[in-house]
Amino acid sequence: LRGTSPRGAHGHVVVAAVGADGRSLIPVHDPHPNGDFLVPPLAWAAFYVAMYATMSPAAVASNAATAAKPAQQAIHVCESLRAKLAAAGFGVQAPFLLGWYNEHPKIEGLSAEYKLVGGADTMALLIGN
Repeated sequence: LRGTSPRGAHGHVVVAAVGADGRSLIPVHDPHPNGDFLVPPLAWAAFYVAMYATMSPAAVASNAATAAKPAQQAIHVCESLRAKLAAAGFGVQAPFLLGWYNEHPKIEGLSAEYKLVGGADTMALLIGN
């Protein structure tokens, strides 16, 4: 979740979890040592969704030849989330794979705490409001 830093008029990003209501975001980790999280205005949030989430094992086992390919599944998940997020006042700004982010020249040399956790084929969505 990105918003304004409590230490000045500049951006800051923290880890948030989706609340029990399915709409709110609850800050759970601030990488800055003082742990003051964010002050409004909040700017955007990124969500991590496994590319294979909508492909049920039963569908794959019963009809592997006609089961949707992972890329098609990712598009389906993204489009499904796009409509639900739009209804809540958010928009999908950019989908991307964790591998693309973690292997980017500006990121790959950093230590693990600066990388996104998940497989290289896990899809992430940059969400804005």
